[in-house]
Amino acid sequence: MTDVQVKDGDAFAPNTAFTKIWRLKNVGTCSWSSGYSVVYAMGDRMSGPESFALGATVEPGHMIDLSIALRAPASAGTYQGYWQFRNTSGATFGIGPAGVNPFWVAIKVSSAGSTGSGGGLTRTPTPKPVTKIVYDFVKEYCDADWSTGSGDLSCPGSEGDEDGFVVKLTEPVLEGGRKENESALWTEPEHTDGGRISGVFPSFDVKTGDRFRAVIGCLDSAEDCDVQFKLQYQIGSGDSKTLEDWSEEHDGEFQKIDLDLSSLAGKKVKFILTVKEAGDYDEPAAFWLSPRLMR
Repeated sequence: MTDVQVKDGDAFAPNTAFTKIWRLKNVGTCSWSSGYSVVYAMGDRMSGPESFALGATVEPGHMIDLSIALRAPASAGTYQGYWQFRNTSGATFGIGPAGVNPFWVAIKVSSAGSTGSGGGLTRTPTPKPVTKIVYDFVKEYCDADWSTGSGDLSCPGSEGDEDGFVVKLTEPVLEGGRKENESALWTEPEHTDGGRISGVFPSFDVKTGDRFRAVIGCLDSAEDCDVQFKLQYQIGSGDSKTLEDWSEEHDGEFQKIDLDLSSLAGKKVKFILTVKEAGDYDEPAAFWLSPRLMR
């Protein structure tokens, strides 16, 4: 990240309008499409919008200058706001090799403020945005114990297996024919009425503020898909419990999940991804796009 205009610690008089410009490089392997957005994450918004369109396609290895109109707060002090990208499925990400770091604007407001490099900025504490991936379910999916009503499953499975299967999709095609550039898990129950599939992941130490994030839905090819998603958990050898569940069918829409896990803080938790056929067997081709634990 390069600050093209307004650098950390630049000083402004109260209520002064200014334009921040970042120069950002796509260091990943997937393109940022013109349908992506820049979204406010946390900190001081400085009268900026909640989001604005990226407006251009940025291929891997290329850079883009992003500008945003902001206004210095009315009171003297130091201020910092954090921003991230949001893709067309609603998943947020940042910059850096792992794509988890936000970019920011940091200014100083004083009655004698003037634009230019401020040097000696002393930042006041601001809430830390949720940006760090601490567990990636797609990356670790074969560490889970997968099963259906037909029994235990191998991982990865075999697409089309009537006993159910789980496979990783690197370019899933979502409802409406849109190809996604983030990986997903295709979790299909056994081919019977009311079938289900579950993956029990290894124990994870949950901390206050941890969140579960994912996008869920049906694959484009599964026009009769009608399923129920569940995020469950197990502590020790106790019974599994459901944190939350969601219904999905092939209706041209999908859901973005952002679930606070603070109620489980301080515990070693086995998270369970479950998909169940909602009724008679049809085409339960359900996906979990970028399921992650964030901190």
